[in-house]
Amino acid sequence: MIPRILRHLDLDPGQEELIEGVLETARSAIQPLIEQSMEERAAFHEDYGIGDYDATDETIAEAYRTFFESQAVIEVEIRLISADAVSQVWSLLTPEQQQQLEEMRNNRDNRFKRRSGGRRTQ
Repeated sequence: MIPRILRHLDLDPGQEELIEGVLETARSAIQPLIEQSMEERAAFHEDYGIGDYDATDETIAEAYRTFFESQAVIEVEIRLISADAVSQVWSLLTPEQQQQLEEMRNNRDNRFKRRSGGRRTQ
């Protein structure tokens, strides 16, 4: 999402290069985690399919719990890497660019609220 949003900012070539470096580092760190997640998912689905969960069977319930917990750990790591990349990119922006980005984010949030119905009054 960051590259798509940044296209709307007036970045100078030096900023673009630095930001691309940050994003490439993040991609490089995330890719092995995505591959690990996919491998774990494939291995899990070799043994368990749709409808196999049985909370009364401790072995099955534990297998599902272990799988979901391992996937959650990977997801957290991916999100931490992403948060770090966003923070680094933010620090490379001028105050004006940061403000512009905040305005875009707020507009996106408002559009989402309208589309999803937002708060309903009675």
